[in-house]
Amino acid sequence: MSRLSDVISTNYTDADLDLPGIVAPTGTNRNKVNEVLKTELGMTFATYLNKLRLTEAARLLAEKNGAAVAEIAYSVGYANVPYFNKLFKEEYGCTPKAFRSLSARPQQPASTSSPNVRPPSEDLPAVGFPA
Repeated sequence: MSRLSDVISTNYTDADLDLPGIVAPTGTNRNKVNEVLKTELGMTFATYLNKLRLTEAARLLAEKNGAAVAEIAYSVGYANVPYFNKLFKEEYGCTPKAFRSLSARPQQPASTSSPNVRPPSEDLPAVGFPA
């Protein structure tokens, strides 16, 4: 796995993680980090970080019924719960609480499931610097 992916996947739960926090441990500059992410994934650092955090939050919401939404938001790197709720709804089409309720239901055939709720994406692809 690439150094960039390692650093992001190891530190994504840090609410203070930002682009300069990725640049130093990867030994590159911010332009190169964004260039690699744009080329390989078609998204910026901030977008990739949010997708990673939201994917993990969706997994935790489905698996940890006893954990509060705020606890999950904090555990994946969001210090601001309303902001987490806003991003989650934009990504999945429902609130985290509704997502948890829907994920607890037995799976329905695709033709009768809610069209607005998208399942969490598969593991996000690893990114790296060209050799």
